[in-house]
Amino acid sequence: MDCGTKYIKMCKQAVEIQEQWEDEYLSIGDETDFGIITSLEEYYDDNTWRVGTDEGFQDTKDLIWRPKQDQLQKMVINFDIGYQNSGILFGLMRFAERHKYEESSFEQLWLAYVMCQKYQKYWNNCTECWEKYKARVERAKE
Repeated sequence: MDCGTKYIKMCKQAVEIQEQWEDEYLSIGDETDFGIITSLEEYYDDNTWRVGTDEGFQDTKDLIWRPKQDQLQKMVINFDIGYQNSGILFGLMRFAERHKYEESSFEQLWLAYVMCQKYQKYWNNCTECWEKYKARVERAKE
């Protein structure tokens, strides 16, 4: 699992992914910037979660979720029409070649693939944020 600062920044900036976490993917064993989730406790008054981690209890809104490869794959396996099981690896490989991605971990590559496929965004290493592909095309024309 990627624990590096770049992956944490990528995850934090991937607001769309962070928003999905609580609704669809939150589970014991998830990794966050405060450690691995060991317990879940729902707040009934405002429908938020409080989770136990290596560092004690935290509200999910205060955590940065670091999705694992299998969680990222689940986000696109049903989204990519025509890609099933091993076919999704072909899609990832084609994506990496086409966009000349040289990310340092598979988590970074999978996250970039999910953000591209679902939200039409790419990671800008210079500004350290996700940008819409339209901005990338306009910059290339300059």
